[in-house]
Amino acid sequence: MLNNKAFRKLAEKQNDYCVSIYVPAHDSKTGTESRSFLKRMLKDISDELVEKGMSDKEAKRFLFNAYELLQEVALWKHLKDSFALFITEDQFESYKLPYEAGPFFYVGNRFYLRPLLPAVNGTERFYLLKLSEDQAALFEGNRNELHPIGADVVLPDNLKAALERENSERNVQRNRGDSAYESPIYENEEMGAGHNLKQYKRYAYQVDLGVKKAIADERTPLVLATTDQIAPVYKDTSDYLEITPVHISGKPEDKSETQLHEKAVEIINNYHHGRQEQRTKAFDEYNKDGKASASIFEVVAKAYEGKVSTLFVAQDQHSWGSYQDKNETVELHKERQADSVDLLDLAATQTHLHSGKVYFLPKDKMPQDRTNVCAIFE
Repeated sequence: MLNNKAFRKLAEKQNDYCVSIYVPAHDSKTGTESRSFLKRMLKDISDELVEKGMSDKEAKRFLFNAYELLQEVALWKHLKDSFALFITEDQFESYKLPYEAGPFFYVGNRFYLRPLLPAVNGTERFYLLKLSEDQAALFEGNRNELHPIGADVVLPDNLKAALERENSERNVQRNRGDSAYESPIYENEEMGAGHNLKQYKRYAYQVDLGVKKAIADERTPLVLATTDQIAPVYKDTSDYLEITPVHISGKPEDKSETQLHEKAVEIINNYHHGRQEQRTKAFDEYNKDGKASASIFEVVAKAYEGKVSTLFVAQDQHSWGSYQDKNETVELHKERQADSVDLLDLAATQTHLHSGKVYFLPKDKMPQDRTNVCAIFE
């Protein structure tokens, strides 16, 4: 599963030979287009590995698992998503991407991860929490699909189950002689006709504990599908930072999964567009105060220091160069060299690893004209 933990593991990997491959999906009965992309890239990668010191036999063995994928006819016939491959001598990872990526490959001493970012920074992925008195269920979604993530073990089934779980935990603590179990509650007794605000608060607290266990340290947006009575209670209770301001109003069981998915995608698109637009407009003001930059040299260095809060990267562009960790030296190459790295990839990866936000924009929509990168610093 591609999440922030998996992304960090890939980012920390360094080896003499790290191969990254991005294969685009093409809707066809045979899947020959996507298969052909991979076949051609493997030939080019093999040649590059030989140029870097491998024998032809070693290169073929290194890429063996990738070549095996070419024989999986069913995979290519039903390929709806792009996918990414990451290969070292002791590692072979593959991930589906619900958006267009590639064709592209990179051979270096670290993986090329920039195309993965939309899948882990929340712009192409979200969670949906269905929450009513009768149901609590967690889903993961993207623009193409919505599916349950199997959080039943950590989520209470409904309001009644949550209150029973809370009472059971309180009794256990009392029997052990611990201080009385307390969950945060509102002082008001009622909210609307027949609704007990204290019960909603206790319910939200139990559900939020389960949500945090299920999605751990993710920074992916969470859309609530719940009533207008429960929504503000859950938002006030939860400390998850990426709950969207707008929720899907009404009892979620009254809507089909297709309806929920369509509405969630609409909310997520508006959520990201609003935040991106706000930060884009703010760039000039931050830049005047020396708190922003469009210099690749400054941006890469600040990204490694964890001081970039928002990064804008021009789509389909590369800035080839080098970066030396020891003395924090950034060098820009006029043309790509054998040992060049994409400085945009480094800046984007490091910004994400240090909890910054990364946006990919058409070059003519960048905050500053004719630039490949712009950053707002903390």
